[in-house]
Amino acid sequence: MAAPSTFIGVAAVVVIAILASALGLFPARSGVPVPSGADSTSVMSAGGLRLSLQISTTSDRQGGSVGINVTETNTNPAHVNESAATKWAVTGLHMDACYASIYPFGVAVYPGHYTAQNISSAKAVNLYPLVPCPLLIRSISGYYFKPSSSVVVVLPGTGPGVPMTSGVVAAGNYTSGTNVNPFARGSYTVVAGDEWGSLVFLYFAVV
Repeated sequence: MAAPSTFIGVAAVVVIAILASALGLFPARSGVPVPSGADSTSVMSAGGLRLSLQISTTSDRQGGSVGINVTETNTNPAHVNESAATKWAVTGLHMDACYASIYPFGVAVYPGHYTAQNISSAKAVNLYPLVPCPLLIRSISGYYFKPSSSVVVVLPGTGPGVPMTSGVVAAGNYTSGTNVNPFARGSYTVVAGDEWGSLVFLYFAVV
């Protein structure tokens, strides 16, 4: 199935930036548009949080692209204050080219079919072009989730909070500079993980 025109373009973090007043540094981004019939899955994480992954298609034409959404949600009917951690189960998971993100989760795409048992041996494609990255990285101490919600106050900070959902559009592999090569035919593994050690997997094929 061909990807909708919404997803055509180079790999990038997309949609509008919602400035978090509590941070004043890194904007939050909403997810990419995903059509009905897309594949999704989720797993429970620390403190009753749920890490969810959604992709726009499981079968795409060569030269097309795949929308990927990741969300972290509090499933509890009460606030959850979860401390920041560095318990990543897989290295290299991120939502932009510079790792300068307020999100406690990230995503990567790997050529081939992998599971939690062998993902550590896989090599991810480079979804992002080489860009200048900020030298200043804000220190985050935790995430204060609203009840039954993905809206979070990123600590230290105050304010109404920002949604813990973000998306990327994977259009190929940046092998060098800003030139992207379309995904070759074959199967691909999409992995999302959070800093508390949770992982979730989905798969698509380029035909």
